[in-house]
Amino acid sequence: MPQYVKDWMNKNISTVDANYPLSAAIHELAQTNQQFLFCKDETGVNHILSNMEINQSLSQLQTTQVKDTMTPITIYAHPEWTLEQALLQMQAHDLRYLPVKNHQNNLVGVLSIESFFIAVQEIKWKIEADQI
Repeated sequence: MPQYVKDWMNKNISTVDANYPLSAAIHELAQTNQQFLFCKDETGVNHILSNMEINQSLSQLQTTQVKDTMTPITIYAHPEWTLEQALLQMQAHDLRYLPVKNHQNNLVGVLSIESFFIAVQEIKWKIEADQI
C-alpha cells in the first residue's frame, strides 16, 4: 500500500520576514521546536532557512539577516505524491528536505529525510503487529 507525502509531511509552517535578524530566527526555531523557517523575498520566491544555512553564517550572527542566509526553493513536492516519488526527487537533487505545495500553489508542509525514517519504522511496526 503506497504511503503519501500528505500523511508524513510536517504541516507546521513557520514563516519569518526576510529582514528578520538571523539571531532572532534562531530563537524562533528554538521556541517553536521547528527545523525550518520559510519566507518570501520581494519577488515572491519562497526561501527556506534551516540549520544548514544557519551554521554557515554563525560567524556573522549579530549582523546577518535572514535574507543573507536563506536558500531559494526551486523544487517542491505535492501532497498526493507517494513517499517514493518524493524520495526520488530528494535523491536526484541531493536534498535533506522537500517543501510541499498544494494545487493552489500554497506552501502546506515540508518533508524531511527524518520523515522517511519515521515512516519506515511505523510501517514496520504495523506489519509486525498485523502478523501477530
